[in-house]
Amino acid sequence: MGPDPANGAETVTGPGPHAQPRSTTKESGIMRRQQRTRGYRRALALTALIALALALLVSLTVGRSGATLIRVSTNPGSLFSAGSLTLSNTKNGAVIVNAAGLLPAGSANGSASITIQGSFSAAVILTGTGDGSALSQALTLKIEDTTGTAVTLWTGTMSSFTTVSLGTLASGTTRSYRFTVTFPAANATAALQNSSTTMTLRFTGVAQ
Repeated sequence: MGPDPANGAETVTGPGPHAQPRSTTKESGIMRRQQRTRGYRRALALTALIALALALLVSLTVGRSGATLIRVSTNPGSLFSAGSLTLSNTKNGAVIVNAAGLLPAGSANGSASITIQGSFSAAVILTGTGDGSALSQALTLKIEDTTGTAVTLWTGTMSSFTTVSLGTLASGTTRSYRFTVTFPAANATAALQNSSTTMTLRFTGVAQ
């Protein structure tokens, strides 16, 4: 082994017929190391791509799995129909008590019947709307259920009546009521002569 006269490089005597420069051998080793490094990098990159592909696959698989947990149930169209309730009044739109020309200590009465028909029972109330006049404060009103034995439902001055419950009536039920208006002699004063008063009575049924 000795210096090369041409370029000053050392030569290596090997088993082959020709000697090779040492610098060439070093370069070959460096190239091999670089190739191995690039190979490792490719392998790492491939590994990363594979891991990414697996991650995407898992993500898609989870997404599909979640979708299979959703269940949709449909029902055929349901039929809904409204029931009916009718409350008829035998004196509907008519005067129940006509007490024209009522004298002190006198009284007048009238009756009305109601009937419930339809799909439901009904909670029935009777309401009265008066004019608050002086005569209404002097007159008394008595309301009775006369379907069987007479039962007094309400009594007092006409001006103080507002509402009374008639109970819950089944479909097909008919009830009768009597209304009595009295002019107590103790309440008769000269100021009430030729005076008048009115009250509107209303039956209302609420389906139960």
